[in-house]
Order: sequence, then C-alpha cells, then structure tokens
Amino acid sequence: MTTTDHTPSRACYLRGCDSKGCRQANYRYMSRYRLDRERNGRRRVDASPAAEHVRKLVDVGWSRHQIATVADCAERTIVSLYNGYYPTIRADIAARIIAAQPHVSTVDAKSYVDATGTIRRVRALMYIGHPLNAIAATARVHRAPLGKLISHEHHHVTAGYARRIAAAYTAMTKLPGNSVRARNRAQSSGWHGPLAWDDIDDPASKPETGWHSEAKASTRTKVYADPQRVAALTAQGQSAADIALQLGCHQRTVVRARGRAREQVAA
Repeated sequence: MTTTDHTPSRACYLRGCDSKGCRQANYRYMSRYRLDRERNGRRRVDASPAAEHVRKLVDVGWSRHQIATVADCAERTIVSLYNGYYPTIRADIAARIIAAQPHVSTVDAKSYVDATGTIRRVRALMYIGHPLNAIAATARVHRAPLGKLISHEHHHVTAGYARRIAAAYTAMTKLPGNSVRARNRAQSSGWHGPLAWDDIDDPASKPETGWHSEAKASTRTKVYADPQRVAALTAQGQSAADIALQLGCHQRTVVRARGRAREQVAA
C-alpha cells in the first residue's frame, strides 16, 4: 500500500503502510511498549474475567455495541470475547470492560438491570404506609407486575421501569402514607423503611435494624430532630450517633437535620 491511497497525516494501521500517520502511531505504540517493559507491566492479561463480564452484561440486556461504546473499544473485540475467541486481551481494555456496570441511570431504557434497588424502594414505601395501588399510580406502572416484583418473582427489570419506581420513591418518601395494611404487610414480611439503607441499590448493602422498635410501624412515635438543637450539639463536637442516642431518633434523622440547619444558615 502506498501513501497516495489515503490521507498521509492519518493512520490506517494496515501492515506495511509507510504514511506519516502510521509511522507516528507505531512510534507512540513502541514508546509505550518499551516503557511498560521497563516497568515490568503486563500489556496483556487473561481474557476470562472480561469475557465473563461481557456475558453478564449481555444477559441483563446490554448489546455488544453498548458495551463497546462504554468500554471505548471495537465492537468486534466484545463479540470475540463473548464467543471465547481471545485467550488474552490488552490489560487496559480488560479494565475498561470490567468497569462497565449496568447502572440504571446510564443504561438504555429497554435494557435490563438488577431489580434489587427497585424491590427495596417499593417495600420501603409500603413500610411507611403507602399502598401498592398508590405506588403503581405514581410510578405509572401496572399494579399486578409490581406485586409480583416485591414477592421477588423477578430478578431483573428494565432500566426504564426502575427509573419510574425511583422517581415515585423520591416523591413519596417526602410524605407519610396512611395505609395500615401496607405497614402491617411490610412489618410482618421483615421489610425495611427508607432510613435502613446506606445504598439502596447495592445488593451487598445490609439494612440497619438495630434501632428498630418492637412496636408496629403504624403505632411507633416519630421523633423530630430540631435542626437548631442538632446544630448546637454538633458544635459541641458530638457525633451524629451520639446526638441520635441523646434525642432518641435514628442517626439519619440527625444527618438530615444538620442539612436543614445548613440550609437555614445559607438562606
């Protein structure tokens, strides 16, 4: 191939090409290669972890093109990994592929994501007294599939469905529900409210249950943490846990009261 077959300043990466672009690309590649060798860095690694991750992403609804776009690599690389053609792969590409996670906010609405966060949100809303009908209406979804979801009959939901539930959760947690039946079901099923989760979407996250009263959620007295009182105790050097114990409320209530206090100062 001669330099007249394409723009000389661009690299075509074809073997034997002596264009300016290809010479520069080869120089950069060899410079990085020599530097990695001097640092004892591995340029290629076992492809099995990356291939397994690609298959997991495909199983939850990602397309090969989506994975390639997120990982910033060629789609043929993803296809070859999926089919088990590569025994090894460049270390940087493997790292980018494994870093690609099916988070609900970045996935196409029709792709599937883990249902853990969605299930926990619906259960948490019922825990604070919102009936299933109201949740379904606010999220603009059908009640029947939602009922099956909280019974854990499904392990994946579409990203669009998860976003609807998340939006309803954000709106409805600001208001207490009035359904004793929903509260009783949540309580008897061992479900947890919004305050129990550090990361409601993380399957590995465990609910904080030590503070729960033995009384039913429908009869338990709610403790309000005065922002000014919390601010004063914070100024004394007390931690959120110490303040919560002193006021008889949950630690997250203290954290939220601190936020309200800061907002009042800023205003």
